[in-house]
Amino acid sequence: QGPPLSLRARGALTGEEGTMNLTGTELIRRCLLHPRRTLWAVEAEFDAQAAWCLDHGLRPTHVDTHRHVHAWPAIFRLVARLCRRYDIPFVRRHRERLRGAGWPPAARKQRRISRALNWLGRRCRRLAPELLVTNGTLGVAHTGRIDAAFLLAATAALEPGTTEIMTHPGLADDLPAEQSRLRESRRAELEALCEARVRQAIAQRGIRLVHYGQLR
Repeated sequence: QGPPLSLRARGALTGEEGTMNLTGTELIRRCLLHPRRTLWAVEAEFDAQAAWCLDHGLRPTHVDTHRHVHAWPAIFRLVARLCRRYDIPFVRRHRERLRGAGWPPAARKQRRISRALNWLGRRCRRLAPELLVTNGTLGVAHTGRIDAAFLLAATAALEPGTTEIMTHPGLADDLPAEQSRLRESRRAELEALCEARVRQAIAQRGIRLVHYGQLR
């Protein structure tokens, strides 16, 4: 999203206005129709973004992609190559298991996306088994609908090990609607994450809150 940092990404990954506003499906379609040009641009843009972070004194702790596009195996190979090049140990794992009961309703489209990402995630895991990943990621099926009920169900269902809970909290009143469909849900997610009963459940179950930089 936004203007690209690399010259190769211009045109190959951008729309008419020059910004990277492609949906995940549109990007994968370009990978299938123009694989060499598109994947060459993807790798150049990934490399430029990683280099930008390092040039500004930032050490990436993990790799993730907007709209989960690294679930596509051809793109995942580039992500794995980038992780080796810059010594980035972790990549977001697409494996969502909604164990137990009490989960709030999730949109049908998001449930389909979660299943598709799980299937692709199994394929990607075999491509780069040396990369470190969490046990799984929660929040894909409930994207845009994460509330206190979801977080309470998640804390009750966590498996031993490390699980990433994907949320999009924030105060997005000044965020243009065309930049994110999650503008309205960001404040609700922020409030849910700060809710006292959620924090109490985390403490009672002995769950340790960490970020990727603490895992290495």
